[in-house]
Amino acid sequence: MKKSSMVALGVTGFLCILLVIAYLSSRSAPEQITREQAVSILDEMKTAVEKKNLDTVMDAVAMTPEGKYGDMTREQLRTILGRAFVGSSNLAVEISKVSFDGGHQAATLAFDVNVKNSQGGMSADDYKAHITLYLKRVEVSRLGGLVKAMDWKITKADSTGPNMSTFGEL
Repeated sequence: MKKSSMVALGVTGFLCILLVIAYLSSRSAPEQITREQAVSILDEMKTAVEKKNLDTVMDAVAMTPEGKYGDMTREQLRTILGRAFVGSSNLAVEISKVSFDGGHQAATLAFDVNVKNSQGGMSADDYKAHITLYLKRVEVSRLGGLVKAMDWKITKADSTGPNMSTFGEL
């Protein structure tokens, strides 16, 4: 077999692998989200906060310009959470009183949360509130923008807790 034929076969094989990956990653989330799926998103975020993994938390938040999270935009939320993660020691998240209202294309997930910060044998409540997350099925980019798919993301959040936009300020 000629060298040029080997190169052509290699490129073709690589393109086939990319197409399979694109297909698998483009499968969209179902039109209706279940309570279990919504609670799974909440559990992922809880674990991410405890591990101080900002990227995982922000991945659950839609990149829509109209999204409001308390009194903040998505980027303001990222900045505040980043500061909080850097300025805290060991975080523990307690979630209770979870309620879910689902439907096609949109859902709400409400719960009580208490984030505790512990250091040196002492523990303090960092954030305590009742939060309502508004979930929507939105278009997301995958594979660096090559593929578009629909996925469930948080598009808005309301909280009865302290105003987070002032956290970290003197």
